[in-house]
Amino acid sequence: MSRKNILTMNDRNFTYVSQNSIDAMRLADDKLATKNLMLENNISTPDLYQVFKNRNDLLNYDFWKIPDDFVLKPNAWLWWEWIMVIVARKDKNTFISASGKEITISEIKNHIVETLEGWFSINGGSDLCLMEKRLILDPMFHDICYKWIPDIRVIVYKNIPVMAMVRLPTKMSEWKANLHLWWVWAWIDIVTGITNHAVMLWKQIEINPDTSNPVTWVQIPHWEKVLEIAVRSQQVSGISYLWADIVIDKELWPVILELNARPWLAIQISNMEPLKSRLLKVENENPKDFQEAINIAKNYFNK
Repeated sequence: MSRKNILTMNDRNFTYVSQNSIDAMRLADDKLATKNLMLENNISTPDLYQVFKNRNDLLNYDFWKIPDDFVLKPNAWLWWEWIMVIVARKDKNTFISASGKEITISEIKNHIVETLEGWFSINGGSDLCLMEKRLILDPMFHDICYKWIPDIRVIVYKNIPVMAMVRLPTKMSEWKANLHLWWVWAWIDIVTGITNHAVMLWKQIEINPDTSNPVTWVQIPHWEKVLEIAVRSQQVSGISYLWADIVIDKELWPVILELNARPWLAIQISNMEPLKSRLLKVENENPKDFQEAINIAKNYFNK
């Protein structure tokens, strides 16, 4: 990858992130507000079971009727390790986490309290705790990643998708951001939705070490829909420069997991291409709708 037009941290912050208004940044950091906005505009997000706003909500919630599988996340979360994923119920008082660990109702309550107290908040203040439907891995991904759900990141600028990648979990990653190097990062061609370059531990790979199957030249399902909701999420949110974090659920298909107003620079590693050159190409575009935006992207980035 040429060093020319690599997007640096300073350039990202002062040239592109600075275009995001304060209100837009606050929206991106508020997962519940983002979810509500998406739902108001018929953009799919994971179903919401419960919002814990304070200890009274916790005391009044009937934990004996808790779903058998669910996700607990802070409203202002940043790192994946702050999310509790429950995949099954062992008995009335015990659940199984995504990592196979047994979790009691008491431990679940403690996690909610810690979340409310702001232990996992990006701003350090008190927070909300969201209980959501657990998304189910689309069968297409069974051969190319470990058991957890991969997330697709699409960077959108001026309402045009400019770059995309998928993070594929491995056994070592445990779906935790502090072990992000153990994920497989695979570039997705904007035009076709097919993966190409892939890296792990900063090295190019072609095979997922857990599955022994190729992670390159794989077609991401529902690719047109992925691009559509990425573009529409920017249009309705007003976040000029963002990445849309998208998950493909077995039943719901593509859903918005979150919006991020400070897009990740490491996407340039998985794509083996500078991001700035793509951003400059679309600087003066002004598509009238999501379909025109997708067509512009395909025209510019058709290789």
